[in-house]
Amino acid sequence: GEEFKEWNGHALITSLKDKSLRKLIFKNTLDVKEEIIFKDKIGRIRDIQIHPLNGKIYFLAGNKLWLMEKN
Repeated sequence: GEEFKEWNGHALITSLKDKSLRKLIFKNTLDVKEEIIFKDKIGRIRDIQIHPLNGKIYFLAGNKLWLMEKN
């Protein structure tokens, strides 16, 4: 999507234990870089969805829905 187009081709994963969102950047199958986007900010992220048209990222954490977008 357009919102985070520089992230296209990267993977977003969560860690329930440390309540973080991480981005994996694959250069090839043996070279993967991990970047912590945020940690311990909104709780345990249970689900991530990316809007198919605009690329905004939605998180389900606890009983709240969060929206990540650029300013």
